[in-house]
Amino acid sequence: MTPLQMEIEPASLARLKRAMDKLGRPDVMEGVLETIGKAIKGKARHYPPARPRRTVGWWYERGYGWQLDGVRREETSEHLGDRWYVKVFPSYTEIGNTATYAGWVHGDVQRYVHEKQGWRKLYDVAMDEMPALLRAAAAQCRKIWEGKA
Repeated sequence: MTPLQMEIEPASLARLKRAMDKLGRPDVMEGVLETIGKAIKGKARHYPPARPRRTVGWWYERGYGWQLDGVRREETSEHLGDRWYVKVFPSYTEIGNTATYAGWVHGDVQRYVHEKQGWRKLYDVAMDEMPALLRAAAAQCRKIWEGKA
């Protein structure tokens, strides 16, 4: 493999170094990373349409918990849709859900029944959103390069 060689004028090299130094600062990309996290969270937390409610045997009542033959039981739902969070770090964004069963609904261990009902894996949501999110990150990098950030 031939090594890459390039010539950079001293003034351009100084500009490149300043831009690269800014990229290492947490505050510069924080807004983009937060936007990415909120966009993915907003799509992932969307509930698919509820299934028709059964009244015989056991069933899960969304927002309440497991029910048996119409007998009102203690609420056990952890309210999956309200348990999403976004944490922004210097170089990445963490999106998650604190409900104990979130992985079964949105994670890699998602059960077929959840997928069949329209629940989406967090990874799939993120990949669908990625082109737009990368454009936003590129726009911020362009601002840094132009000295506007």
